[in-house]
Amino acid sequence: MVGMASNSVSSDEYFSIGTKVSCKTIHDVDHVGDVIAFDHASKTMVLRQPPTSGNAKQNNIILLNLHYVSEVKVLSECTDEAPELPSLNLLQLKKRLAQEMQAKVNMAQATSMGVTPEGQKVFSYIFKTIQQCTWNDKSIVVMEEVLVNPPYRSQDCVAKDGKDARALGHVKKIVEKYHKEQGASPPKDL
Repeated sequence: MVGMASNSVSSDEYFSIGTKVSCKTIHDVDHVGDVIAFDHASKTMVLRQPPTSGNAKQNNIILLNLHYVSEVKVLSECTDEAPELPSLNLLQLKKRLAQEMQAKVNMAQATSMGVTPEGQKVFSYIFKTIQQCTWNDKSIVVMEEVLVNPPYRSQDCVAKDGKDARALGHVKKIVEKYHKEQGASPPKDL
């Protein structure tokens, strides 16, 4: 099946779980990985790739619509029996879903209050590390202990009600790192 175009997948052609394939999309992006799922009816393939995070316990998962794949090459057929699928941690999945939904609500709330795009970016950056973030008007509240006021620089971080200075220092470092990664100087006072 080397060089097969996605539209020429015949009605009896299937990819076995564990088969190593190389798929080239119509945008000239190559994906190489092991097939972990294939649905012939929808022409959908799921590939497992080595992790880009470096964590050996994780994998990158690519979902491909074969309608948008120009070429599929079988690099090696799987001759073993399909491995048993790992169980899912539903509690952890529900927690991640709740966190993502809260992040979307926070962004919608910030937009409706007129928070600047820069403020929203700082909020998102902090939220990646500390999920206990909310808005209080245009100020970011982190762990109910630290306020990050507009224009959202490290010197705009203050301890709320004289709380723990360690939390303040931690949030300041996160905000400093955000501005450093942006490569531009932090915004000037308004």
